[in-house]
Amino acid sequence: MRAATADQRKVNPAGRVVLLADAAAHARFLLDALSFDVEWAPRIEVVSNIASADAVVFAPTHVDATCASAAQRLRQANPRCLRILVYPDPLSLSARACDFMHQVLSRQRASDELDDRLQRCFRLNDVLAKLGGTSGLTGLESLPSLPSVYHEFVRVTASDVVDFAEIGNIVRHDLAMTARIVGLANSAAFAVGTPITTIERAVGQLGLQMVSALVTATCLFATLTDAHEARQLEAVWVHSSRVAKLATAFAKAEGFDAEADRAELLQAGLLHDIGEVVVMTQLPDVYRALQRDRPDSLGEQLDRERHEFGATHADIGACLLAYWGISARTIDAVAWHNEPELAAAGADPVATLVLAANVFLAAHAADPLSWQASSVVDDLERLFGLDRTALWRQTFSAFLAV
Repeated sequence: MRAATADQRKVNPAGRVVLLADAAAHARFLLDALSFDVEWAPRIEVVSNIASADAVVFAPTHVDATCASAAQRLRQANPRCLRILVYPDPLSLSARACDFMHQVLSRQRASDELDDRLQRCFRLNDVLAKLGGTSGLTGLESLPSLPSVYHEFVRVTASDVVDFAEIGNIVRHDLAMTARIVGLANSAAFAVGTPITTIERAVGQLGLQMVSALVTATCLFATLTDAHEARQLEAVWVHSSRVAKLATAFAKAEGFDAEADRAELLQAGLLHDIGEVVVMTQLPDVYRALQRDRPDSLGEQLDRERHEFGATHADIGACLLAYWGISARTIDAVAWHNEPELAAAGADPVATLVLAANVFLAAHAADPLSWQASSVVDDLERLFGLDRTALWRQTFSAFLAV
């Protein structure tokens, strides 16, 4: 096994990755791609005995019931452990196995991305640990895996030849997801002209990357849905949708044309408050206490969150997205959406525009008549310049008029 360097150990000094495979030859390509100390267990059935692992990478020759049951046992024995499935070919992918995994990767993507994904997860876990230790996050131990429909969608869209009909067949089985995607696709933010009524039409008019962003966001929200908190969850979704639409309008005003960038922006806007959904559904008593006595200022609210559970909802959201394998740009935008200084230092337009949209909407919600004079909006001028902030003000005024 390869030993990690001193610098790499700083990423996750106490962590350990366990590779599970049916044969050593199949695991070897993953060993070569990782910078961590690795233990290799040739029998998947023993996974539930590895209670101290930080992450387990399932790399079986065939994805079968054994893999699914081992992942299920691991979730029970070590709920904090990151579970990743690497499948050898698309035909071997099992929906049941996906239900117990945080991330599902093809063998090729694992070779390119696995090490970076692990480092990102461990790094964000370390941030949470420094903020509040482990006691404040005990309610977050059993965060759910993404639904199999998400992994199936990712598998199909990653193919060299994408079949719109197959995409439609996958998504339309979830009526709530379909309704959200079609509703957003028809909103003024996208100005498609002809009404969109099907997923296939949405892909054809918005583009595959934009629809993928919508599917990702709706899947993540659905995964955390708690029937008892449906009204509050819907309120977060509505706000997140407005942030995504306003950020999209800012991007259009700035000439932000690349489909991949616009898709990332849409995804980040929709997911920027996913940490609030986590707290709402996984720590309901804490959430209700925070809502009963909500501070006037954002700074006070974030301080209260740090006091109550050792981290802000943005920190928790970013950590969860890393567990689910969401892109680094979206994670940064989520982590910084209430941190103007950090967004400015990062200088990524996705994080910047999500932050700006969130600031403008919050200022308007606090004072619909005098939002132009808000100190938080004025603060954007210092960080991002008078001209850019003026363009945002003008765009927001037009956004409110629609």
